[in-house]
Amino acid sequence: MYKGTPSLSKNKRLEPYDTTLYEDTISSLQAKNDAPTKEQDLFLPKENVRKVMRDVLPPGSLIARDAVTCMQECLTEFILFTLGEAGEIAQREKKSVVKGSHMVLAQQALGLDNYARVLSMYLARLEEHQRMEVRPKRRITDKIYRETKKKREEGRQEQGMDPNMSLPFT
Repeated sequence: MYKGTPSLSKNKRLEPYDTTLYEDTISSLQAKNDAPTKEQDLFLPKENVRKVMRDVLPPGSLIARDAVTCMQECLTEFILFTLGEAGEIAQREKKSVVKGSHMVLAQQALGLDNYARVLSMYLARLEEHQRMEVRPKRRITDKIYRETKKKREEGRQEQGMDPNMSLPFT
């Protein structure tokens, strides 16, 4: 388990969150960039948070700046908490990349079944969308490749060359 990430199963109580993971994230970003990382860079954009808050509140509701900042911090904690558990699951599976399926499993392991159900629906829709995008591109690419190869072979035959012979830079 990642340092600072509390473990939670359905039978355990949530332990107080240790900020070590959060601080380690800032430290690792600073080390990679050779420039100081602002704490604000780890949060979701304030306007996006404010927009979501505005969408769920009754029309005409006022939202204090402190409320948006607090929500940003809560979202960051939630994301890091879930991501830490997902990272542990990926590590157990000997994977170096955390995937969406790991996030779903992490949310289930943390007892966040409602979130896991919604996330798995979105994940299925995303995968379906990605499959639909890839297929036409591959067909077009294959068609262009076959046409180009056919023209190249015809050109070689016209020049009296073996059509299957490979030439440099062709």
